[in-house]
Amino acid sequence: MGALAYPPGPWLDLAARNGLYYYTDAINIHHYGFASEMAALIDAHREFSQFWSGGRTLPVWVTEAGHNNIPRDDWGDPVARAEQADYLLECARQAIIAKAAVFMPFILVWRGEPFGMTESARDVHPAWARYAAFTRANRLVPPGGIFAQPPPTPCPVVLQWLPAAASALPSKVTRSYWFRRDAQGVREPMRGELRIYNLSPQAQDVRLEPLAVAAATVRVEGGGAVTLRVPSFTRVTRLITITPPVEGYARVALRGFARVGKNMTTGVEFVVETPAGELTPRAVVPLTLADPGTTWNRIGGPAPVTETSRRAPWLGLNGVFCRAPAADGSAEFFVCDRNLDAVTPPMAVAATPAGLPGLIPGFLRLRVINPAGGDPPLVRVDLVDRDGQRWSLVENFGRNYFRDEGDTVLLGYADFHPWVFGRVHPFSPFDPAAIREIQLRFVGAGASKAYRVRLDAVSFPKATPGDIGQ
Repeated sequence: MGALAYPPGPWLDLAARNGLYYYTDAINIHHYGFASEMAALIDAHREFSQFWSGGRTLPVWVTEAGHNNIPRDDWGDPVARAEQADYLLECARQAIIAKAAVFMPFILVWRGEPFGMTESARDVHPAWARYAAFTRANRLVPPGGIFAQPPPTPCPVVLQWLPAAASALPSKVTRSYWFRRDAQGVREPMRGELRIYNLSPQAQDVRLEPLAVAAATVRVEGGGAVTLRVPSFTRVTRLITITPPVEGYARVALRGFARVGKNMTTGVEFVVETPAGELTPRAVVPLTLADPGTTWNRIGGPAPVTETSRRAPWLGLNGVFCRAPAADGSAEFFVCDRNLDAVTPPMAVAATPAGLPGLIPGFLRLRVINPAGGDPPLVRVDLVDRDGQRWSLVENFGRNYFRDEGDTVLLGYADFHPWVFGRVHPFSPFDPAAIREIQLRFVGAGASKAYRVRLDAVSFPKATPGDIGQ
């Protein structure tokens, strides 16, 4: 499989529902979070894969683990190089504790990049010297155990949903396809293909079961039960039309599967959604914020942070100065020209002692204004729960790649994903009531600038079956 860089979360859950683990012989992990959490990360992925692979215990390969902490203006900084070595050795110890089948530190040589453990065979950094000594002292040799566990009887028939680009707007952040509107602002049906692939050398008679819809707020045409003969190493296609509600918010999962003789294929599951940003909220709830004290450092430090300013409820770190709130209630910050590594950028932190408002569907609405005009600066929202697990929308700051959302972005509760820089726990859904801290991360702030940030919780009127268009 492709490398998994985060703990199990919503994206991997949807991939599993589409049969990922029934065609997988090992788990591949990249780790760039806290070294002390790598064993927990391995255990979380192992437990998740057992659930979705029929109880198989898949070997775990850690094919990258690295620490991006070397200052480019001091390549040989002895403190930073020692920290790099400490990090990689702790990751190696964690891999041994968690019984990983393979561990590969990142990276043996990469000239001009901070991850490199050497510049050449004759010019090595402490990370390589200490790692080599560690492996020799512990007599670490290939364990000779199971490196891969192929699935016993994978079904040769695979299903795929492929929407027409002209009728659907893909959203990587929300793992869904958005309905489009026509020039008059009317929502258009989504059209696409349900493809049935036969990956075997024999023709297969495939019984396609009806396409199941999780909520009756969309109408599906072309998804009924049918038996098809699929020639070897090819595919057949069914045309599907999904009609959205005229108004209201809808996020609907659709699931299909087929039978080949007595065997059932892995399913195909996808989500269609009406973009919440097109709607007027039915509820706007201010967040209850409080001074965080020093709780921001409880998630796996110690972290090299500097307290810059404190103006309740916000604490400014690493060059962030908190100013008095603006007249509209938004928070104002001034961010100095100071960017540390990716773990500790300039940020503002506030506690949420009561959690986030329990809205269904729930969103955080983030508005970032550049008082000087021009494009709004980018801010990432991280949330920390009562157990120290960090949740975030790292991908494109929660924005859709294919739509300009201006200075306001909606961050759906259902889309927050466990993030590596926190305490790792087994997979569980996001719980807004468990959130105890908000971190505004001014990633890539660059030159000194002012930020005006407004953050609240919103919900939208849900569509009903009677709203479906004709």
